This record gives sequence, C-alpha cells and structure tokens, in this order.
Amino acid sequence: MAARLPSAVSNRTLPSGELDLSSDQRLGAIMSMVERVSNAGSPLDVVREFTKVYYRHHAGDYLVTVMTRSNIPGEYRIFRRIDIPALQAGQLELQDARLNPEWQMTRTGGLIGTLVARPTPRLFEHLDGLVPDEVIGPVSAGFNSAMAVPLFIQGQVQYWSITFSRERRAFGVEELERALLVGNLMGGTTSMLLLMGQVRELNRRLEAEFEGVGRVQRSLLPQLLTVPGLSLHAGYVTSQRAGGDYYDLLPLPDGRWCALVADVSGHGPGAATVMAMVRALLHSAIAPRAVSAADVLVLLNRELARTPLEGRFVTAAAAAIDPATGEVELARAGHPAPIVRRRSGHTAEVTGEACELLGVLEHVTPATQRLTLEPGDVLLLLTDGVPDAMNPAHKLLGQTQLIEAVRLAPPGPEGVVNSVQRAVAAHQGPHAASDDQTLLAVALAH
Repeated sequence: MAARLPSAVSNRTLPSGELDLSSDQRLGAIMSMVERVSNAGSPLDVVREFTKVYYRHHAGDYLVTVMTRSNIPGEYRIFRRIDIPALQAGQLELQDARLNPEWQMTRTGGLIGTLVARPTPRLFEHLDGLVPDEVIGPVSAGFNSAMAVPLFIQGQVQYWSITFSRERRAFGVEELERALLVGNLMGGTTSMLLLMGQVRELNRRLEAEFEGVGRVQRSLLPQLLTVPGLSLHAGYVTSQRAGGDYYDLLPLPDGRWCALVADVSGHGPGAATVMAMVRALLHSAIAPRAVSAADVLVLLNRELARTPLEGRFVTAAAAAIDPATGEVELARAGHPAPIVRRRSGHTAEVTGEACELLGVLEHVTPATQRLTLEPGDVLLLLTDGVPDAMNPAHKLLGQTQLIEAVRLAPPGPEGVVNSVQRAVAAHQGPHAASDDQTLLAVALAH
C-alpha cells in the first residue's frame, strides 16, 4: 500500500493570530504538486505529478483510467493503468496512453465493466462478490476495495478514474466526494493541456501553410526590376506571412512601361489569393490590350467585377512612363497619391482625383494626371500601409513624416525606398507592421 504523509500541524498560534502551518508535511507536498502541475507541459506530466503526491496521503494502490464514450452501459476502453507504489518509487515511467495498442480495444464486463456500468460515483468496501479482472492482471486478485469516480467532459461522463486498494474499507464517502471534485478538476486541466497541444500543432501547421503561401506570393513579384532607360527599386513588407500588396511593371504597345502598385483589402492568405489572381489577370488579359495607365485600371476592374471576391476589393495606382522623354501618365483607383521628389529637393504628393475601388462596380472611369520626370527626380508609388504605420501608442506615421523621409533620402530610387523604410521602422519600434507596406520608386536612368 502507498505510504501516506502525516499531517503535522502544530497547535502553536503565532502572535499575529495565524496558525503555524510550517510543519504540515501534507500541505507542503500539495503546494509542491500544485506548483509542478501548473508548469506541466502535457497531460502526462499532470497525471505523473498528481499521482505521485496525491496518493501519499490518500488511500490507493492501483489506478485505472478508462474511457466510456459509447452509449452501451459497461463498455469501455483502457486509457491508463498505474501501479501507484511503483510510480512513487521511481520504478514506473508513464507513457502516452494513446501509444498503447489497448487504447483501441473495446471491452465489456469483468470487474471494470461492473464498476462503470452506471454513470454515478461508486464505493465498494469489499470485492468478495467480484472476480479478478484479467484486464488489470494478476494484481487484481489482491484488491479488496474500490472507488469509481466518473469524469465529465462537456456535461457527459466520458472517463472514469478507478482506484483500488488492498485494504478493506479503504475509502469512505468523504474520500469519494474529494476524489470526485479533485478528479474532475484535474481532468479539466489535462483536457485543457491536450486542447492547447492540439491548438499549438494546428498553429504550427497553419504557420507552415502561411509560410508556403508567402513564398509563392513573393515568387509572383518581379524578380528583376530592369527596364532600359529607367532606374527602379522596390520595398515589400507583409503584416503576416502572406499579404495582399502587389507591384509590377507592364510593357505598353507604344514603348512606355506601366509601373503598378495594388492593394487587396484585408490580410493573410485570402488577400494573397486575390493578389495572385490580380497578377494573373495583368499578365494574361490586360497587358496585351492596355494602352495607357487608365486603361490598365479599367480592364483590371472589368475582370475583377466578373469574379466573386467574397467582399474584397482592390485599390491601385498606375504610372505609364516614357523612358525617352520622362513623361508620366498617372491614374488611381481608391489608392494613396504618389509622391514625387524633384532634383532640387522639393517633395510633394501628385494631387488628382482617384476613381472608385476596383472589383466593386462594373465600370470605373479613372482620371489622368500628367507630369514629367527630369534626371534626378524620383517618383514613389506606395500602399496605405506606409503612412498608416503605427507606433506603440497607435499614432500613425502620417503623410508629413512620409514626405519628409522622401525629401531627406539619398539620391535615386534605392535611397528613397531605404529612407522611407527606416522612417517606418523607427516609428513602429519593435512592433510588427499592422498592414502590408509596399514601395516602388522610379527614376530616369543616368
């Protein structure tokens, strides 16, 4: 029989009126167990620590846990069997019950089948009328009393904790009440840990899926920004593993190039899926037909409006650039205004009206703004995640700071992109981006 720790509370009362509990070995053992259980990383750790301590001062020589999830009374599956003295002596190492082939075997009858036939707590002062149970093994012949405690999961008895003792009348009603309460509380703890483990595994798998989506998404972006007569540089940061921002360069029939930055509403895999669809449309259905920046947006909207986007929409800014003359034709759909920095250092938004969001209405009519890039000028297209970058106090970076970062940047597209990204990083601090952030800077090649 498992040795029990004595309760050794002194009768001494401290001057403050508090009872001196410092010599209570049982209380100390329980405190140690509760501490270790609170740090348990798995249901198995909870069972191990609990069993080692609880049965030092409660009756019990053998513990059997069974699962009874069927509607047939007395039908069960063995979940775990524990020789309590052997566990306390370090002679038994618990293993995950689900790795035991017996876990899948459905049984009926016998000593255990009798104990779990009714979904109520049960006490047996002696087991004279019950034959030993071959499921437990030869040791069951030495058992002389038993206590069966139902364990509830979501309002239903789905498990039983059955404690056997070699002593007769080892368990009383008070012990049964305590075991019913403690057993179900510990069962809740192990269920929570099991659920947490399942959630962690699900999160791990989702993270792996998101990483895969992110890799595919990044592979869809232009791998080389090389256009004769133009100098280009891009910056791309997603708020999650995959995002909804996109940038690209499309050749137009008259020798111009259309620089495009787009933003799918929302974040994550859903937005990334729409982004992939935008890319496919641009290269298959739009690039062969578009003749201007506004035309790119009109055709893209027409294709998106035909496709169910599950409530999503797309904003975009397109700039048709002539590398020979520096002439630029701009068109926007619900998107932030581009910024131009002149060689003189003057920096400002390219003002002008933006048309409706893409993918919502059947037709859109983008307005067109025109400007000319001189050598040394830089045009910056961006998504709203850049000016909307938040610091820990939830303050936005804002347009003023953004324009200042562009103005103070070193010469050239790369210098502008790097300067803006440094300003965003300094503003956000250690916090992750709350929205995708994309930059595409264009200048005439020297």
